[in-house]
Parts: sequence; C-alpha cells; structure tokens
Amino acid sequence: MGGFYREPGDPVLRFGDVLSGYVLGAARQPHARSGSNRSAQGAEFECVLDMRVPRYCVLLTPCCAIGMSHHYSKDRMLTVAPLVKVHGYWFSNPNWSENLLKVNTPMRRDLQMPPKDFDLLAEEKKDQLRHTLSHPLAEYFVYAEHGLLDPYTVRTPGGDLTTRQYAVNFLDTYHLVCADIISREKFPETTKLLQLTARERETLRFKIASWYLRRPDEDKDEDPAYFASLVS
Repeated sequence: MGGFYREPGDPVLRFGDVLSGYVLGAARQPHARSGSNRSAQGAEFECVLDMRVPRYCVLLTPCCAIGMSHHYSKDRMLTVAPLVKVHGYWFSNPNWSENLLKVNTPMRRDLQMPPKDFDLLAEEKKDQLRHTLSHPLAEYFVYAEHGLLDPYTVRTPGGDLTTRQYAVNFLDTYHLVCADIISREKFPETTKLLQLTARERETLRFKIASWYLRRPDEDKDEDPAYFASLVS
C-alpha cells in the first residue's frame, strides 16, 4: 500500500501517530544536584518547569510498549516529540529541495552536500563520499503534507513557500503521562489525527534507530579492532 498516511487510521495508538491536545513539560535546572555535592543535600533546590502545548506531536513509543506501566510507577509513560516547522535552509540542497521526504531515507553522502561545496573537496574525499550512505539531516524525520496540518510560510533560498510539511526532531523529546491513556485501545480517539502507513512507520523506525546507532570516533579509537569487525 502506497502513500504516507493510512486513511482511515486504526482506532489504536501506533508508533509515529500524529497527536494533538497534550501538554508537554520538562524540568530546567541551573545546577546539578548530585551525591558528590554534599553541600546541596537537604538544601533548597531551584528548578523551572518548562511547559509546552504544541499544536501537534508525534508518538515515538514503540507499538509493543504503548500502554505499558513501569515497575517503579503505575503511570503509563509515552515518549513524544512536537512536530516542528521545516527550516528554510533545507531547501538549499537541489537533491531534495523539490521533495523533502527524501531526507527520511539513506542517501549517498556526496548528494547531501551543496554542489558548490562538494566541488571544493579533494578527489579522494569525493570518491569516499560517493560510496558512503547515510541519513541526511540525521536527527530529523519529515512528515508529508496533509489537510489536517495547518499551513505556514517558510523563507527558502528560492523565496517564500507555503507548506504543510512538518518534522520531528529526535533531540526534542518528552515523556507524556495522561490518565486518559489506558492502553493502545483505550485513549481519547479525537486526539489522534494521523497514522503512518506501515511502510512509512518502518522508515521512521529505521531512521531513529540509525540515529542512536551512530558510532562516535572516540569509541572507535578506544577499541579499533572490535569496531572494525562490525558490519557498518
């Protein structure tokens, strides 16, 4: 089945669903309070609660874990991320400027660079990039346009563009606890707006997994033999 969204969606919560109507919060603290900081024990501790009410958010809890409670809490905790507007500078790359959904799947690394920047590289580096695949805009996943998503205007190198495309930033996640969400099947159904097709859900699953599977150079330097034995 093609398409980006499954319509109509299922009456259950699924990984990648677009939701609306939830308040997200995160604690912001000016200083850490750790066991090594003896003077902080028992003292007053300042913390600011940052509240957000995004128009849309995306469910990032795996389907099999939705509605599960934890051994240390009876709360059913979900992981969500706000849908954010796409950035205008993303349209500067001609290899995906006509279709931002291309950044959701692996692409040759040479195609991820503006041609003028690629042309400045040494031939050896160019050849390396031509033979290497990775996800463009690694921490983002772009959601296709849909009539249920509000339009907005973004300034691009080619001029102002009105779009209904949004994106998820894997770095911008929150825990959501709502008493109305009992299980995958028991939740306020009016809060679920859109559901991905199975194919696009797998695309999101693969990209977010790839994001967490990135290997830092310091790990490779610490144990080069082990990491050389792994399949990239």
